[in-house]
Amino acid sequence: MANKIYTVKDVSKILNVHPNTIKNMISDGRLRAWKTRGNTGHYRFNETDVNDYLEREGLPGLAFKREKPLPVAYGEENETLDEEAIYIATLQLFREVGSPLKVFGSYMETLTLEEYANQLKGRAHIWVLETIRQAELAFSNSVLAQVYPDFAYFIDQIKIGIASKNRLDGGLTLTSVLLIPNGIQTRILDGTLQQFHSYLGPGLIELNWKERHSYYLGMQAISLEKFKTAILDRNGYFFQSFLRKIEEEEKKR
Repeated sequence: MANKIYTVKDVSKILNVHPNTIKNMISDGRLRAWKTRGNTGHYRFNETDVNDYLEREGLPGLAFKREKPLPVAYGEENETLDEEAIYIATLQLFREVGSPLKVFGSYMETLTLEEYANQLKGRAHIWVLETIRQAELAFSNSVLAQVYPDFAYFIDQIKIGIASKNRLDGGLTLTSVLLIPNGIQTRILDGTLQQFHSYLGPGLIELNWKERHSYYLGMQAISLEKFKTAILDRNGYFFQSFLRKIEEEEKKR
């Protein structure tokens, strides 16, 4: 695959910072760039260099960014909805439908924290799929329906995070979350984290991308389609491979 080339403006949008900040990052060596020919050469960035920076900062790589451009209607009929507004609307949609109290039943509100945590054990993948199903039902009444032509187009922008957690017996287990990408503002939405940390209390847990190391061992972003395929695989090849990779990394520490 060809290594894409980015301009200062491109990278400033990816990192959500001012173009002058990008130039300062070049000057102090944080970000690698090269200049075009001529007396007034312009900075250009290789995709690999931008990804290297994102990895050092613990941020999702460029492959994690929007895979499809926004539809033509965006910028014509919906000029007030910029990328930040769309990101906020996306978070709001999942906040409304993603509470485990809604997904698994309101009876859970009456449980103690320990009982609540036990109810969520092994149900992370169910929470992910049911939350997405509920989001599809609510999509048509969301402002997002004015931006995206349909729910399928919208959900392509969302990723599923696969992560591991320590079991009480010392082994590793898997969990899954929703990842809402927006440059460096990626949010982790977890509806079953309480099964590992009951002190968090009931409800949907929201974390910044940089907080993931405090709660998870490894985090891999995959598409919803790949997630569904992995769940249907009775041999669990994808999940087993992921766990082996984490175990090997833990042994090296």
